Amino acid sequence: FGYGLTYGEAVIKKVWCEKQATYEQASAEGIVLNVTVENLTDWTLEEVVQVYVKVQGSEFEVLNSKLAAFERVALHGKEEKTLQVEVPKKAFFTIDEEGNSIADGTGAKVLVGFGQPDARTYELTGKKVEVIEL
Repeated sequence: FGYGLTYGEAVIKKVWCEKQATYEQASAEGIVLNVTVENLTDWTLEEVVQVYVKVQGSEFEVLNSKLAAFERVALHGKEEKTLQVEVPKKAFFTIDEEGNSIADGTGAKVLVGFGQPDARTYELTGKKVEVIEL
């Protein structure tokens, strides 16, 4: 239906990094997120876990968070799964005025949800994103 609207109801229960991550590590190696999702309904459904990144402290970062990774998941009724989602190091880079990819931020917000981390998506779905600060 667009904007993550479905006949079912899935939720993100928990998001965490395997190891304690910093912005410097993320921009050098990328990160692996663990995302636990649960189907609250009795029927099978599919959702797309979306990961967005917003670099903090860079004059070159774009206005909105950028899509960095995604993973489709199928869930049977009342099923819970934990996914591993790899976020590549390039997601933590910006592009300078000469077109070079650089890691010039002071930190980053990693936003995980079933849609874009914006007011319109929240208005339509009622679902907030989970945020990890690096």
